Amino acid sequence: MLRHRGHKYLTVVYQIDGHCRRLLWTGVDRTTECLDKFFDEFGPRARHLRFVCRDMWRPYINILARRAKQAVHVLDRCHLHKCLSGHIWERSRKRLYFLHRWRS
Repeated sequence: MLRHRGHKYLTVVYQIDGHCRRLLWTGVDRTTECLDKFFDEFGPRARHLRFVCRDMWRPYINILARRAKQAVHVLDRCHLHKCLSGHIWERSRKRLYFLHRWRS
């Protein structure tokens, strides 16, 4: 979550399920140490995570794979859309370039 212009982010952990939606924990940075701190502070309770919604930042993926092995990873819709759109655009651009060169 953006906290200030210039790429200053927060690490935010929510509980979202059928009967409850609440903020559980907030970290001041978007770092691996910050997310590790969440797992350290929540201790054994963090092992009961069933689902994790996250972006595609590689360090978070690595920590969650290590500290929440049992959780199903759900990708953030906004980041997933951006990633897929970028791949589709790049592929279309390459095809158009090939067709243009082929016709010349």
